[in-house]
Amino acid sequence: MTKKNTPFGGRKKFQFAWFLGGFLFFYFVLLNIIASQTISPIYFGLAQGGKQSAGEFLKNIQTAPEFPDELTNLTSQFGPEMRQVVFADERKRKVEINRLEDLLRHNPYARDVLYDLSILYQQSGDRQKAADYMKRSKEVDPDIR
Repeated sequence: MTKKNTPFGGRKKFQFAWFLGGFLFFYFVLLNIIASQTISPIYFGLAQGGKQSAGEFLKNIQTAPEFPDELTNLTSQFGPEMRQVVFADERKRKVEINRLEDLLRHNPYARDVLYDLSILYQQSGDRQKAADYMKRSKEVDPDIR
């Protein structure tokens, strides 16, 4: 009895295809398990339609070019209070800056006030004012780093 020669080693190709398919399936399942453990909770909150998660998401992407579109979409979905949630930190920062600058008018050499203003302006993105206040605070106390 003679074996039939199949073109291109048919049986071996079939076995290799099953092996490759099994390996790819295992790799796919493994990647899904890893991804499910590392995806941000914000994503799951968004997927479930959570208002708080939408606010956190928007806060995290404020500097991204997609921010205006996402803000519009999520504001239409959750209502106008979404803007209040997103910009609440910025409003608090402005109030704190005004309070500290008022204190500085009474005592222009208050080291901690100068330093805090530097930090707040840095957080708000005004690097020039942040640098000016840091310079002034270091003039009052050279040990500030």
